[in-house]
Amino acid sequence: MTGLADVYNGPVGDVGSRRLVAGLALFALGTLASVLGLLLATTGLAAPFGLDTFGARRLAGTLAGLGVPAVVVGIAVVLPASERLRIAAAVGAALAVVGVGLFRLAYPADWWGYGADYTLAVTAVYALGVAITLGCLFAGVATFKVRNDPGGTVSLNVLKRGETRVVEVPTRTGLGSVGVLGSPGTGADRPVSDGGDATIIDAPPEVPPVDRYCGNCARFDYVEVNGSLRPYCGATDELMEAMDACDEWEPNRS
Repeated sequence: MTGLADVYNGPVGDVGSRRLVAGLALFALGTLASVLGLLLATTGLAAPFGLDTFGARRLAGTLAGLGVPAVVVGIAVVLPASERLRIAAAVGAALAVVGVGLFRLAYPADWWGYGADYTLAVTAVYALGVAITLGCLFAGVATFKVRNDPGGTVSLNVLKRGETRVVEVPTRTGLGSVGVLGSPGTGADRPVSDGGDATIIDAPPEVPPVDRYCGNCARFDYVEVNGSLRPYCGATDELMEAMDACDEWEPNRS
């Protein structure tokens, strides 16, 4: 990436609108199904629909059984995760759906001491599917945390005026979610680490030092963090939440 235009036009690390809508929809539907299942199993809500006790419990088990993996998958969809992790979560959810289907076939004739009694086998299939889905959710959360607080030594590519080199930098602890090291110089001697590849990009040289904000400072840079553009202060060696001028501010041209 050779300039700010490439950063702005490139992909960003935020959740896409379609993924966000899909995740929220799955979460809402799963929650609603679980609540309806609970009400059907514990109240007389099913009576107006002509369902007896077994019919109400069968429908309640179906709704609750589908609701739990739907909620977990909805959360996993919104989290930034790898394609493999999402596929694994989908496999786990599909296995849970198979378990729900087996429950509908077995209940009540072959359930809990009656008939062939497939209770253990069906429960095991469903539990395995939910466990896989939950494991993928936990892995996504853990990956997100490590990406923002990596620890140890990370590798990053530093790009300055078309010249690229790979720098190994140890991250600092106790500075929030992103460790940053370097000296208050300019250029490739100020690496930034977020646990992955980052690119240091010069601030636009054509911006004149008119206003007192850090965008005109010689120690100011833009860095790409997980595909998102973030302001970076070389004087304090840290990412910035805003570009208000600090005590170290000075014009980047006379």
